[in-house]
Amino acid sequence: MIVITAHGRLGHQPELKMLPGGGSVCEFRLLSSRFAKGEEVTEAVTFFCFDEEAEKFCESTEKGQLISATGTQETSSYNDAQGARKSFTKYRMTWYSKGARPRSSQQGSQQGDNTGGQRPGGDRQGGGYQANRNQSNQRPSNGGYSRAASPQSNQPEQRPQRPAQAPSQAQADYGDSGFDSNLDGFDDVSTFMI
Repeated sequence: MIVITAHGRLGHQPELKMLPGGGSVCEFRLLSSRFAKGEEVTEAVTFFCFDEEAEKFCESTEKGQLISATGTQETSSYNDAQGARKSFTKYRMTWYSKGARPRSSQQGSQQGDNTGGQRPGGDRQGGGYQANRNQSNQRPSNGGYSRAASPQSNQPEQRPQRPAQAPSQAQADYGDSGFDSNLDGFDDVSTFMI
């Protein structure tokens, strides 16, 4: 399972969509710009979430807001109208944290809680964006969403944070290993800037 954490701004106002079989989904893109060879390059990553989690996300976020989101990768494919095979990768959101809102909306806005996406049980796990293989020449009518129940939750492990310490002379000397002796360098989930 591939898990990423991405930091970026919402590319559009999150919208809650109803699924044909019942339930709701919110799909959103996080955008981040960087400069490469003198030109600005914008990268994007797409996340999605279902039902109560989707409702909460749509109600509490807005276009341009800074978001950190963690999700598991789901890749699907389909055949377009010309018969060409198309694939897409999206991430099922398992956690998110809200950051600064766009400057135009910060005036008069209220601050809500700063986290979301914590699942209280094993609801709505599995499936995700899986194209219907029987409809090979068209995109699925349900938007590529399907869900299967799973008995286990997909919450990231909660770890206590270490208190900040002032650097000491002993900590400044890393020796030959390159790591502080108190850290193994592999405990924390990697964060990718997208």
